[in-house]
Amino acid sequence: MKVYETGNDMTRVEVVDQDGKVVATGTAFQGTSVIEYKGRQIKFSSSSGEIYVSNEELVRTATLKDGSVIRVYYVGPNHYRGDIYANGRISEVVEANGKNGIVEYKNFYVKVSWIDGKVTQLHLA
Repeated sequence: MKVYETGNDMTRVEVVDQDGKVVATGTAFQGTSVIEYKGRQIKFSSSSGEIYVSNEELVRTATLKDGSVIRVYYVGPNHYRGDIYANGRISEVVEANGKNGIVEYKNFYVKVSWIDGKVTQLHLA
């Protein structure tokens, strides 16, 4: 991985394969950004340039009713996490750890199953 600090609270990251070919890139501006590569998350900070490569496995991606996207990761036994992305940034997180995770999101509920990470959308009552 190559990390470039481009100034003004901005960091650019390139994931490079064994042949030196750039296979994924991302830019963090005033916060944290995430690159998806081979089912793993690579999180990095614009202010510190710190990089965190997750051992979590991407298990599904779904489009929600409002057009947002949820990416669900297997974290460990009976534990899944759903990151809801809007405008390219994580806007909400749903944790399902030993029980279903549910959040209210833009006039509906988003549920992630603790058994298999399945996503369900429910209308508000």
